Amino acid sequence: VTGVQTCALPICHISSQQDAINLIGESTARKYNVLPIKIENNRLQLAGTDNDDLELIQTLERTTGHSIDFVLGSAEQIEKAIDREYGKTLGENISEAIEVAAA
Repeated sequence: VTGVQTCALPICHISSQQDAINLIGESTARKYNVLPIKIENNRLQLAGTDNDDLELIQTLERTTGHSIDFVLGSAEQIEKAIDREYGKTLGENISEAIEVAAA
């Protein structure tokens, strides 16, 4: 079942692992205001604002294929982190595409 941690993290200082970001699309992250942080021991650490939404957590577990360790963050921090992390992903992908095209 789900491991729910009720600690508040300074989400604004966290950098997500790319493999965690790849598990949850940007639209899903924005819809549910969740931020995938890292995968460790087949568990996905996920920041969000509502650790009582067991239906959401179970859905994300089925979707990602990983058990979820949920940590709390403020809605504003998570929204900013989603902007930063998914924006970074887009920027990195564009940079890689430019490098490949130039080669």
